[in-house]
Amino acid sequence: MFFSDSNGQISDIINNIHCIFNTRQGTIPGRESFGLPDLTDVYAGFPNTVDDFLSVIKKSINAFEPRLYRVDVLLQDMHKENNVIVSLEIKATLSNNNNFFIFSKFGGNGRSEIGILRE
Repeated sequence: MFFSDSNGQISDIINNIHCIFNTRQGTIPGRESFGLPDLTDVYAGFPNTVDDFLSVIKKSINAFEPRLYRVDVLLQDMHKENNVIVSLEIKATLSNNNNFFIFSKFGGNGRSEIGILRE
């Protein structure tokens, strides 16, 4: 899912986070640490591994999206039935000190959807 805005900065950030969340570490030659690790073990350990999951998300944003700081990742909802679904709210500050909020939903296959909650 790709977004646009008048100056392009927010859409670039959202698109980059989308790429980070939907890329598995080790799949990009020369940038093996880019993306998220395989989430299978994290999902299998829910709810005990939720804090680990939130930490991985925050570390990945901090490592690969330098235009954001004061990143905070909050669990909004979690289901573990046939398919694991985790909903997150991510709060961050841009370099111009403006805050914005995005959401992300992770399915059991590790794929993520992302969108803007508010700027």
